[in-house]
Amino acid sequence: MLQQAERAILIGQLTNGSARGSHYYPLPDGGSIQIAVENETMPDSTVLEH
Repeated sequence: MLQQAERAILIGQLTNGSARGSHYYPLPDGGSIQIAVENETMPDSTVLEH
């Protein structure tokens, strides 16, 4: 968003990072699972992840 607003210069390489909001859900065996539940879009309507 900062790059599109011309308020930042990005440097570096793309990573496998995630931009989606996620939630943890408990499993019956005491563990948990993390699932992406939100989608983020840029001001120009570009979707950050597909």
